[in-house]
Amino acid sequence: MRLKDINAKYLGSQSNKLRRVPIIEQYLCEIIDCQEIRRLVRYMTLDPLADFALDYNNRLVQQPDLQDSLMEVALHDIVSNGTDGIALDNHMFTNEVMDSSRVLIFVYCSDIVFSEGASKFGSSSMGYQLFTVDIVYPLSVDRLCDGLKRSWAIATIITDRVDEMSVTNPEYVQNIGNIKFEFKEQRASNRKLAPNTDLGILSIPFVVSVPSGRI
Repeated sequence: MRLKDINAKYLGSQSNKLRRVPIIEQYLCEIIDCQEIRRLVRYMTLDPLADFALDYNNRLVQQPDLQDSLMEVALHDIVSNGTDGIALDNHMFTNEVMDSSRVLIFVYCSDIVFSEGASKFGSSSMGYQLFTVDIVYPLSVDRLCDGLKRSWAIATIITDRVDEMSVTNPEYVQNIGNIKFEFKEQRASNRKLAPNTDLGILSIPFVVSVPSGRI
């Protein structure tokens, strides 16, 4: 075989190893953008899921269902002061988050592995993509009623909606297949964002097994 013909079989094909990432990030954002998480992010009260609840100044607040997406500025909903901005993004957070006084959620792909070491997540012809969900939250509003915590309430709902679940939406299946998200072989972490801040960050990892090769 002549050297110039080595890649002939790949002409007209595309690598399949990275192209799913932005679509999967967007899918995760849409799954996370549910009513319960909207309430936990935009109602700064002791019981965001209730119809009425006390805020941190002991004032009673009415809390109707929220219509505006967390991926957009709240234009129609009446929410707690300072929580009407975009709160869910498919990017890593920037230094601007250090000045934030509200709950923010970031979804991004942090690792992609196609190697022998990836076999623990699938077969030798499979690799894995690791998607991280970062929940950045002010420590001052983490406390909820009945000993609950806002950060862990958000994380629990996300895990309920994502862990061990497969993609079934036909529009997404066409582009990324019936991939399955799993919380395994990685650890969730909860810590202060930085020593001199009043912000915490709770990170949840989800692994997706994906095939190698070209299409």
